[in-house]
Amino acid sequence: MNRRQKIIGAPVPQEKSGRHLETPAGLTVEQLLTACVLDLKKIAPFFYAAVCVVPRIESNEVADIAVSPDKLYYNAEFIARLERPVLSFFLIHDLYHIVMRHHQRGKGKDPEKWNEACDLYINACIAKAYDLRPGADPKLQEGPGGQKAFLRMPASEYFDPYIDISKATPEQIYRELPDFKRKEEQGEGKRKLDKRKPDIIDDAANMNAVETSENQKSERILKKIQTTYDQMMRTVAGHDKAYEKVIAVTVDRELAPKVNWRALLQNRLVSMKLDEKSLSYPDRRFVHTGLYVEGEVVEEEELSDIKICVDTSGSMSDEEVALALHQIGRLLRQYHTKADLV
Repeated sequence: MNRRQKIIGAPVPQEKSGRHLETPAGLTVEQLLTACVLDLKKIAPFFYAAVCVVPRIESNEVADIAVSPDKLYYNAEFIARLERPVLSFFLIHDLYHIVMRHHQRGKGKDPEKWNEACDLYINACIAKAYDLRPGADPKLQEGPGGQKAFLRMPASEYFDPYIDISKATPEQIYRELPDFKRKEEQGEGKRKLDKRKPDIIDDAANMNAVETSENQKSERILKKIQTTYDQMMRTVAGHDKAYEKVIAVTVDRELAPKVNWRALLQNRLVSMKLDEKSLSYPDRRFVHTGLYVEGEVVEEEELSDIKICVDTSGSMSDEEVALALHQIGRLLRQYHTKADLV
């Protein structure tokens, strides 16, 4: 399996910095980044809160823009070639990786394929939210306060117009990617290959780090983003409360893992039942030959040594925890077994 790109993560020294390079709009890289941050404030309040909280670090170790679990790295020479609406798009795209915890969710998966699956999902989210398509002209977006700014999805972005974000997940797309690629080779696909380098990376702070440490970094940065967003929404004069409620629901939905945990737990219990074999119950199909082969354990024998982890962090309300425990209890009773809750 390929490994995710790892970088030292050290910032570029001041004397070698490219932040003063001139962009096509006549702005320096530093000015262009600032302008795009202000554009996000106008049209994407949550991602404005995110870009204010997540450290932005100039680095020559990345080819364009990339993120670790809690930092955003950029190559100044790459930024210097971008139009303002495209850079705003890239900022939203890469912040999505952090917000949706794609580093942690990619554990045990092929990094390049996982990055492609996440990019497909993110771009489908952005396309739906802002009515964008790869290579189309910049589209004027209007934010909650009536302020406007342009966004543009570049033609090089990895995109599938048939992904339904209300049903699909990055994990599902990851599993189906080989089929997507076969369709593309047969001329059925309508996606464009992402010519950017993989943008989910590890920095020195996460090299050889245990998973819990990485999760803690992600939890801390997400809580900071949410707190900053909440404070910003409370202080915006004349802010539309109805719109705020819609945004809050959207944020909760995006942060929540789109995984049917109840179905996964049920499938796991079923597979444990089916996979448990013992010579105490030999397969009768082979007894007449004198060969004794392990058979499936009869229904009366209970499953054992089951551990179930329940998230009781701040992201779970008391009502959600109670509902999860109730559903777990029903499944355990259904399969006549017990489990330890962690």
